[in-house]
Amino acid sequence: RAFYSCGALKNVTMPSTVTSIASDAFQGIAATSAGPAGGEYDYQFAWSESIPANAFRGISSLTSVVIPDGITTIGGSAFYESGLTSIGLPSSVTTVGTYCFNNCDSLTDVTWSAGAATIPERCFNDCDALISVVIPEGVTSIGYCAFYGSGSLQNITVPGTITSISDGAFN
Repeated sequence: RAFYSCGALKNVTMPSTVTSIASDAFQGIAATSAGPAGGEYDYQFAWSESIPANAFRGISSLTSVVIPDGITTIGGSAFYESGLTSIGLPSSVTTVGTYCFNNCDSLTDVTWSAGAATIPERCFNDCDALISVVIPEGVTSIGYCAFYGSGSLQNITVPGTITSISDGAFN
């Protein structure tokens, strides 16, 4: 909780050397957008291969994120309780951690990466506004309670490559 409830903090720049961020480090800051360094984003990051766990956790004001092509891993709880309204994962993303988008109450649309074969456990747990999810060919499994509590989900594309849907995935 290094910058917890620093409501006036709007601009953050993360160097590539940061490999771990503790839970709720930036919860309550005023950043509304995030993307690669050098862009016009409130929260700029220089990570080129992976976004660490908890990177944007608890930033409820964060509505827009650009994940650049080249990112291969998104850590667990990376966007937990953020204010995202939609998310598209580039095809370079092959691994997404558990609880990644958990409790993103404003998230309505998701386009999953063709490179990530698994939608992990509780990835979209309690995303109350989630309406549409596109899962591309190549995804093989949907984890335990992946969409648990996302009661507004109306449209989901499930490809023929799915071989495993865990308990409670759409509960």
